[in-house]
Amino acid sequence: MAACNAFWGKLVHHRCIHLPNFLLMTSSDPDRPLIPRALWLAMVAIFIFLIFRNSGLGPSVLGDEWSYSLYSRLLPLSQAQVPSFLYFLIYRSSNVCSPDFMGCVGVLNAGFFVAAAPFIFMLAQRYMQTGLALLLTLASLLGPVSTYTAFFMPEAMYFFLFWVFAWLVLVLAPLASVRNGLSIGALLGLMCLVKLHALFLLGGYGVYLLVTGMLTRGPSRLRSTLQGFVAALLAFLVIRLGLGYLIAGHQGLDLLGGFYAAQANSSFRHPDLDSLLHYGARSLFGHGLALVVLYAVPLACLFQLRHIPVDDDTPSGDRQRLMVFSIAILFALVAVTVYFTANVPDGNPLEALRRLHMRYYDFALPLLYLVAGSCIHDHTQPTRGHMLRHVAAVLVVGALSVLATWYHFRGFAPNRIDAPELYGAVVDPHFFHVISALGLGILAIWAISRRLGTTLYAWIFVPVFALGASHLVALEAAQRKIPDTYDTAARTVRALLASQRSGVVIVGDDIFKLVQAQFQLDSADSRVVMLQPGQPVDANRLPGGSRWALVIGVHPMQAASLSTQNFGGFALYRLQAPFHIDFSGNSPDLGAVQGLSGIEGFGRWSDADEVVLDFTQSLPASASLHLVASAYGPNAGKPFTMTLGDETQTFTLTEQQQSIRLRFHNPPGLDHVRIAVPAAISPRTLGKSSDDRRLGIALISLDVETAASR
Repeated sequence: MAACNAFWGKLVHHRCIHLPNFLLMTSSDPDRPLIPRALWLAMVAIFIFLIFRNSGLGPSVLGDEWSYSLYSRLLPLSQAQVPSFLYFLIYRSSNVCSPDFMGCVGVLNAGFFVAAAPFIFMLAQRYMQTGLALLLTLASLLGPVSTYTAFFMPEAMYFFLFWVFAWLVLVLAPLASVRNGLSIGALLGLMCLVKLHALFLLGGYGVYLLVTGMLTRGPSRLRSTLQGFVAALLAFLVIRLGLGYLIAGHQGLDLLGGFYAAQANSSFRHPDLDSLLHYGARSLFGHGLALVVLYAVPLACLFQLRHIPVDDDTPSGDRQRLMVFSIAILFALVAVTVYFTANVPDGNPLEALRRLHMRYYDFALPLLYLVAGSCIHDHTQPTRGHMLRHVAAVLVVGALSVLATWYHFRGFAPNRIDAPELYGAVVDPHFFHVISALGLGILAIWAISRRLGTTLYAWIFVPVFALGASHLVALEAAQRKIPDTYDTAARTVRALLASQRSGVVIVGDDIFKLVQAQFQLDSADSRVVMLQPGQPVDANRLPGGSRWALVIGVHPMQAASLSTQNFGGFALYRLQAPFHIDFSGNSPDLGAVQGLSGIEGFGRWSDADEVVLDFTQSLPASASLHLVASAYGPNAGKPFTMTLGDETQTFTLTEQQQSIRLRFHNPPGLDHVRIAVPAAISPRTLGKSSDDRRLGIALISLDVETAASR
């Protein structure tokens, strides 16, 4: 093996095999200033390309995209069930583009995504010549992972922050120390406010510190490692909890959030250890085959990991740290992914048997490109240990590559959401055969000459795979530019009802499409009801408070409705629904008001002797009014009067919030009520404050229903 390596090395160095000059160009080239300018130009071009490519695409990740849109744009941060508070705060700015909020989201996604390029490039340039660093940077941006820039999800922003993290660890803070730990922990705390998954990067960083400490021969390494990790952990918690509190209040102190807390509780109560191990092993098998198909050469290079001399800042030491970092991060992320997949939701084995969730670590996969590029100029003198590791790499990675090519992922169902890299490689059988054959051929060359093999992998395999797979993924994604019935129905109702689309229930027979329609309708209180094909719509199946029913498909309406608009394929029904007025916000049921002060956190104070509430639709002839309110000062215990038409009723309130129910029987068509305040008075008059408003009643909420329904 040593003779073969020497032979191929002589061929390359003596130009028996002529590699183009640009392949051998180093970072000390006189043309070096041109590369950064080329990178900036490429970033601008990719930014524009991504915006145009993603323009007009409908939602694809359905539940996830709806949740992130809901918490970013439509609800207060205090109600978010996912703790991505920094992401929500930044992406709330997409409301300026409403109703085309996805246009703003696309610009933000593309901006964050391409902003990772300088950090990838600066990192790559430490290990390889400038031209190759530029190529691998562009391949990282143009690869299948760029499909996430089309989604209302934090993947693009997280991709950017991960590469800042990788650059910080490997360039500015590669050694374990308290100072380095504080800076890295602070960044990870920031990342955790974008995606909770940064918790696992903290674990990966701990593995990196531990392994580099073990491989570095020197005094006090274990102590430095422990101090560095503890500092990182403390900084992580301070930034995560402190900034979370500043953004979202007490809700920001919840590390996991309601959604992930429920997942964590179910994960640690897995009932069947045998099933857990079985599903986990199968998932690990699938991830392993996917990685060797696409990253065979860099995985083989990782077998050359060895001891790092103390304070070694040579290219060899940098390369070893890159290998350790890549192994640590990918090990931690793949392990968590496998465990997550093995915890089969709701007992559904398809989750474990078919899906490969590579999206939980594919943002880190370009690290393997850098590993390959760094090995091109590995001039380490071969030893017996090197040769043994080389043989082991060829046998292990080669065998798995052959197995993956033959197996062709039978029993798995990669898709462009879970695993865009793998999906792009396998969706077209011809492309899969080309990639597999190319990868096996280059691995065979690597077995003879590591330098030539890694050169061919970096300069040929990487761009062919990145561009080809990304194109195939984009073709599949482009199908979402054509709206289906659910898209059309929700967009139509959104335009038709505009600001009055509160209380819409969407009915259909496809739960995933129903969530897709929720995203398009863009109403925080919309709800969905799933029926069997052809099943009628029963009023008892509709959620309470529903004012409109958007029925998609053939589902006869059996609930009482005031009007119907049929659009062919879907219909909109206006339901006979109760009013619900929340005085702490703007209610679609409430029109003009008199005698009320401005909206406050609890609701609204009266500021006159009489309050007049006008409604946007007529009250039922027999109405039951459920009022939640309290009295101010001298008004407590005194009689208030409510007048509806010709009928007046009296009620009393205390200074504590309470509810009352009043029934009225009047001719239909009335659309307002009057509330007389017995003793309106200002806090200033009572000497309690400088507030000059003449307060009397604090209105919290009002529900109006048909009295016969009670």
